Formats: sequence, structure tokens, C-alpha cells
Amino acid sequence: HNPVLDTWDFGRLDRTAWVDQSPVGRPVGADSGGYIYQHETSTDADGQPLNSWFETGYFNISEGDMLSFVDWILPDFRYGYVEGDQDAVVQLTLSYTDYPNGANVKSKGPYSVSVDTDYVNTRLRGRFLSTRFESSDLGSFWRLGAVKVRSTPDGKR
Repeated sequence: HNPVLDTWDFGRLDRTAWVDQSPVGRPVGADSGGYIYQHETSTDADGQPLNSWFETGYFNISEGDMLSFVDWILPDFRYGYVEGDQDAVVQLTLSYTDYPNGANVKSKGPYSVSVDTDYVNTRLRGRFLSTRFESSDLGSFWRLGAVKVRSTPDGKR
């Protein structure tokens, strides 16, 4: 659920009826077989891990015709619920390119980051960067913060 836009994401889910607010609190849906499901009650799917991910579009890491050298990514996550264990592991994959049309895309990773990860040594060179964060461990909950990129100008191509 996106609370800013007050909208729900979309996808394929066999539900013939749906209510986002119910007397039991969480969203409830029914399928064509007559089964009723309460949604968003845990971080897993019936005891199986959910593959959660978030991917950005490309953003500038340099201005104009300059390339940038990125040597560090400083991850900023909450690796569990506020009062719970901070034990989630997030996979970070970086895609980078020199041109906005995404031609000649290269990638680095995935890098495993956890509460014990201070930084990720990336050593890449480009103008545009995209980041993908994902996990599929059982019981995993994580929240993305303000990830920081350390870069320096690195000439023209």
C-alpha cells in the first residue's frame, strides 16, 4: 500500500472479492473456490519466504559529459522490525551505464548486506546508476533508508 497516493500495487492474484479494511484489521480477499484469505499478516507466504525487492530507475552520478568513479555504497536499512532482531540480509545489485538510453549496461553484485555491513566496495565507472535491493530469506523484514554513494569525477569518454 502506498500511503502517500492512497493506492495499492497491482499484480496477478486469484481473488474475486476484496476489502482493504475489515473488522479483523488486515485486508481480506476471497478466491473463486470460496476460500477467504487474510492478507499482510506476516513476512512470509504460508511458511515460504517471499521474494521482496525494490529497484530504482537510473539516476545521475555525474554531470554533463563527465564520468564518475564510484568506490563505496553506504547501505542504510532497518534490518528487522524496530523492537525485533536486526537479522535480515539484503542483496544489492548495481547497474550502470554511460548513456541515458541504457546502452551497454554493466552490473556489479549482488552484494550481501546486513546490519554488520559498513560499506560495499563497488569500483565502477559511469554516468548513470540503478540500484536493486532484494531478499528471499524466511521471516525477513527490512526497510530502505537513505543509501549513500561515494563518487568522484573520473574524466570523459
